[in-house]
Amino acid sequence: MILESIYRGEKCFCRRTNLPIPSSLLSVADLLALPQVVSSTGLSVVLKLLMQSIVYCLWKEGNSRIFAGSSVSVAGVVTQVDRLLRDRLVSNPSQSLSSTHYSLLQVYFSLNHPP
Repeated sequence: MILESIYRGEKCFCRRTNLPIPSSLLSVADLLALPQVVSSTGLSVVLKLLMQSIVYCLWKEGNSRIFAGSSVSVAGVVTQVDRLLRDRLVSNPSQSLSSTHYSLLQVYFSLNHPP
C-alpha cells in the first residue's frame, strides 16, 4: 500500500511516532483529534500540511502517468513531499522564540529525523 510506504518506510514521515496511518478522510479527522496531536504545539498544523502535500503529490503523479506517460517511484514521491513540506515550513517562521514553543520545521523534523 502506497500510504503505508509513505508513512512508515525507510525514508518516510511519522516513522518515529505511534500515530495510526489514515486510510480515509474520516480517519484523518480522527487522527487530528487524538490527545497526543491536540496537546502537541504545532503537530496538527504539520500533519495537515503533510496530508495536503501527500494528496497534491499523488494527484500530480497520477496526472503525469495519465497525460505524460511518465512515472516516479514511491521513493520519488516521498522526496517530492519532503521537499514541498520543507519549503512551506521554512517560509513560515516561528511565531514565538520562547523555549516552550518550537517552530513548525522542528516539529516536522521530530516526526522522522533524528534529534
